[in-house]
Amino acid sequence: MKSPWRWFVVLLLAMRFPIPMAPLRATDPPEILTPPPALEPRINGAKVFGVRPGHPLLYAIAATGRRPMKFSVRGMPGGLQADEATGRITGSAAQRGTYRVKLRAENALGHAERELRIVVGDELLLTPLLGCNTWGGWGPRVTDANLRAAAKAMVDSGLIQHGWQYVNIDDGWQGQRGGPHRAIQPNEKFGDMRGLCDYLHSLGLKAGIYSTPWTTSYAGFVGGSSDDPQGAWQRPKTPRDGWHFGKHFFEANDARQWAEWGFDYAKYDWGVDQVEVTKRMVDALAACDRDIVLELSNSVPLAQAAEHTRLVQLSRTTGDLVDLWDRSQMDTGLQRWAVGIREVWLAHDAWAPYQRPGHWNHACNLRIGLLGGWRDQPLTPSRLTPDEQYAHISLWCLWGSPMIIGTPIERLDPFTLSLLSNDEVLDVQQDPLGKQGRPFQATGGEALVKELEDGTKAVGLFNPGSELAKVSIDWSTLGLRVPQQVRDLWRQKDLGVCVSGFAGELRAHGVMLVRLRPVAGQAGAESTNGRFPVSSVPPCSSAEAETGTCLEWDVSSETGRLSVRRAQDETVWRGETLAEIGYWDAAGAERSQPLNAASGWKLERRPAEHGCRLVCRQGTLGLSVTLDVSAAGDTLIVSVPAGEVVESGPARLKTLRLLPRFGAAAEGDAGYLVIAQQSGALCHFRDKPPGQHWVSVYQSSCQCPMPLFGIVRGHSTVAGIITSGQFDARLGVSVNLGPQHQYAIDPSFTLRSFRDESRLPEPLTVEYCFLPESDAHWLGVGQRYRQYNFATRGLRPLRERAARSPELAYSAGAMEVRIRLGVKPVPHEIKEQTRETEPPVRVFCDFARVRDILDEFHRQGIAHAEFCLVGWNRGGHDGRYPQVFPVEPTLGGEAQLRETIRHGQSLGYQVVAHDCYYDAYRISEDWSEAYLRKEHNGQPYQGGAWGGGQSYNVCLDRAYELFAKRNLPQTRALGFRGLHYSDVISIIGPRPCYDPQHAQTRRQDAEAATRILVLAQKTFGGVQSEGSLDFTAPALDRLLYVDCDKWLPLTKRPYVDTRVPLYETVYHGVLLYSLSTDTVNCQPGEDAYLRSIEYGAVPLTYFYGHFLLEAAKNWLGKSDYRYDDAAGLKQIVTGLRRVYDDVQRLKHLQMEFLDGHRPLADQVFETRYSNGQRTVVNYREQPHTLPSGETVPARGYLLLDPPAAAPTTKEIGRP
Repeated sequence: MKSPWRWFVVLLLAMRFPIPMAPLRATDPPEILTPPPALEPRINGAKVFGVRPGHPLLYAIAATGRRPMKFSVRGMPGGLQADEATGRITGSAAQRGTYRVKLRAENALGHAERELRIVVGDELLLTPLLGCNTWGGWGPRVTDANLRAAAKAMVDSGLIQHGWQYVNIDDGWQGQRGGPHRAIQPNEKFGDMRGLCDYLHSLGLKAGIYSTPWTTSYAGFVGGSSDDPQGAWQRPKTPRDGWHFGKHFFEANDARQWAEWGFDYAKYDWGVDQVEVTKRMVDALAACDRDIVLELSNSVPLAQAAEHTRLVQLSRTTGDLVDLWDRSQMDTGLQRWAVGIREVWLAHDAWAPYQRPGHWNHACNLRIGLLGGWRDQPLTPSRLTPDEQYAHISLWCLWGSPMIIGTPIERLDPFTLSLLSNDEVLDVQQDPLGKQGRPFQATGGEALVKELEDGTKAVGLFNPGSELAKVSIDWSTLGLRVPQQVRDLWRQKDLGVCVSGFAGELRAHGVMLVRLRPVAGQAGAESTNGRFPVSSVPPCSSAEAETGTCLEWDVSSETGRLSVRRAQDETVWRGETLAEIGYWDAAGAERSQPLNAASGWKLERRPAEHGCRLVCRQGTLGLSVTLDVSAAGDTLIVSVPAGEVVESGPARLKTLRLLPRFGAAAEGDAGYLVIAQQSGALCHFRDKPPGQHWVSVYQSSCQCPMPLFGIVRGHSTVAGIITSGQFDARLGVSVNLGPQHQYAIDPSFTLRSFRDESRLPEPLTVEYCFLPESDAHWLGVGQRYRQYNFATRGLRPLRERAARSPELAYSAGAMEVRIRLGVKPVPHEIKEQTRETEPPVRVFCDFARVRDILDEFHRQGIAHAEFCLVGWNRGGHDGRYPQVFPVEPTLGGEAQLRETIRHGQSLGYQVVAHDCYYDAYRISEDWSEAYLRKEHNGQPYQGGAWGGGQSYNVCLDRAYELFAKRNLPQTRALGFRGLHYSDVISIIGPRPCYDPQHAQTRRQDAEAATRILVLAQKTFGGVQSEGSLDFTAPALDRLLYVDCDKWLPLTKRPYVDTRVPLYETVYHGVLLYSLSTDTVNCQPGEDAYLRSIEYGAVPLTYFYGHFLLEAAKNWLGKSDYRYDDAAGLKQIVTGLRRVYDDVQRLKHLQMEFLDGHRPLADQVFETRYSNGQRTVVNYREQPHTLPSGETVPARGYLLLDPPAAAPTTKEIGRP
């Protein structure tokens, strides 16, 4: 029977949405899409609010509906009170913690309730700011009266009821420095600043102020620094003459004054270029007894984003936005400093990794309404068309950018007011998850997709073109596997259910903003994946049915057991006790307990907004652990929220292990565990010696390089993704254990490593994805994680990135060649070298010899190759890090290096540099113990003994600040361009640093590593490293040695019986890579060479790879490329030409995803790609004939096109 849903979908995708299709001009009457608010109460605005302990709090409950309205708040912490008539929460809370309070608004027509999380801690502004700024309407002519009028209008217009709260003064209020704090005082246009703040607070609003660290502001008023020690200031001839720092800074003076007046927000405005300047103001504000949100403006450099965004709450990502679509509409003068909507759009995505609750990427103030006050001319309407204004607001909301109105609020027209008061649109901007919307592939236009806290998605379809266009997006692109209820957010109207995708016709620069919600069970519905969505039974909250899940689940408050039923096949997953803790008791002994009644734990189940909460308490130990459980689509989410692990007694927590054990199997069952170890490993449920094994996530590439695991049991598969807490996680692999001979895999988290350590970690979250039968395979586990990476971590397909990076595009089709130039003897008996005892550099290949290699490659017709020079730096490879300059003189010095780089580039090659930020040696001119990573006992971490002697680990935060920011630009100035090589940064796992001057958690260490890679990527056009720890993946382009198999063969693990390309399934088509070191310099016909082709890798070529004194210990064995004369070089490169031919034949596959892998026969394997092509690799000594009739050569491979095309063969020895 054909489903009626098919016809519904056809009609829905073909329908013309109710948007007039004739092109609109800015002068045409705009169409107001936002419906009037309902008369019944609706609570809007922020769902989470941050305040520091003991500081004054002001939170005005934003609610629409007929007045009068009565407000109430339940569950507030001590020190806070709520006003029943105004809905304002005031006071201060002294005790740190997260407090979930219930807001209620009631009028004659009904009531509304919503949860508010009050987080008393260190973070402010946990949702994006909504406010206004005076510059667009009044410029430097702003007065006290203007600000009061704006505040009154924010209340009278109803904007305050939609969550708008901040009223901010911009440049123009400043007088001279003075007063008791020697701070900037107001000029004649502003009288009583304290009175002004009190007035705004009396309306439930917050007050913002403006300053600059320069001596003079952009508009020519006094700034935050001065050449005079008392802060005296004289107006310069032009404002530009004062756009510099003075000798003396007055941040602390000004911050104290702002706090005393009562300001809540400060805009700090200059050509942002120094983190130290930002930090001084941050420290000054932190010393105040009032919370003041800090905006950093303008054009924060992306290269400094990591440092600045850790310090402030808002960072302006561009220069000044004007009310035009793009720069093509601007005159030449305007183009020098201004940007249009499109320029902001194209630049903003790069900032996504730096956005989080507590820091927001600010895309500039809104350019709607009447504008131009800064020009001291009559205000004029925005030049953006109505469609462009809808797109403008939609973009800012999908990004989660702060929205600051740039027009006088008291002069808002109805259309502009409607843009600012659509609560369903504002909910997207205010979503507490804080994710920045990311670009996704759409047909006919562009799409931005934002993950929301409740598991739904907000999707914007945009037409950036100048003509009418039909724009569509497929659910599969978004990783959606169930039908979606589509709601038009601007019209606040349901559009129906779409099974496989969604489309709309959009005018030029138009938008359709929708919210996607998985569909609850629908009798007779036919799904593309054969699954029928059902509601949760029993429901854990009323919101469960709204989110729509494919799972029925329940958690018991008696046993702590979690059970799940998947509606697709009636499979029931009966879990174990949900968690187990490890702890130190009062005597310091290590112990463990499951969280159940038998161990003395009291379990209380509470409803939560999208699931349920299990609060577990153990009175004797004084411990409390809270676990949240919720579902979205086919995914069950188990998490321990930050701040919900409490110690109030003698016990100190050490570990927490999640034990739902979905799919736990017994000896002899059909299936296997999936372990993301090296490339990938399977543990079948048979023939294993009993044991418990641990695999650490991110400890090293030889352990678990991805926070991923899975279990395949029969036709059912669960993929587990550790989405937070992964830097302190490891996996427990249980094999044939206990009387039930159980097989299971569980994530465990280290809460602290030492009993006296104060640190407790970030939130701990594991997402259990119950995959459809079609994905019941280890490949389905890898493909689900790939989807997660695209949807959540900001990774983009290689094809998409290569289109924007010529360096990456070149590298994707090139041979990767490394040349070791020089190294001191390794190991050397002198561990702590001095200038007197430093051994000489052994020159393997000087710069002249490098040019010989380049020339021979060119003569042999190898047209595309990227040459990485190792050991060009002072002291050679590992010689004097973190020092790299001057260029090693025994190789020819800087002049010869520059000539070598120019020569390679003239032949069409990319020449890139190798460096290292992980190690330091005493012989370095940069040596200091101050920047070293410290162990818990205060001693420096030691590494191995290499060319520079005994190595010491550098704290990567210090490495970035002190060395990467210095060395990388200097290295680029030599002429290097391409995928810069940063040594070991993705093969050695993140480590903590216990130095109190620069203490780092593992996560912070990983973030510092990523900052180094991002800077290198921006400096050189691309970046590569070695190993496969995938926390670096969003910042990398190429990885070497991804599986480390030569160092630690998986076959030596007693629980592993099958090796599979799991890592490659996730990252092929996303990153370039080579396999383990045994594939270096491999030749056609060799096993290692064939495995590179089987796993979609490109073999690595290495000249003079050996550096150890004992030849037997050299890591390349006998495969090192060395030569004595031109004939020897020619012989090597002639052999490499065969490798190059294969690279060229297969290079297009680098842009494709690896979508299948299977054995066809003994020692014959097929790999399938997303373009339909397949490679078949034959390790046998005899040819192999496929059922289709094609023959795979002995010790060779076959590239097969989709069925309609003839195959292309490659036989070993044939050019």
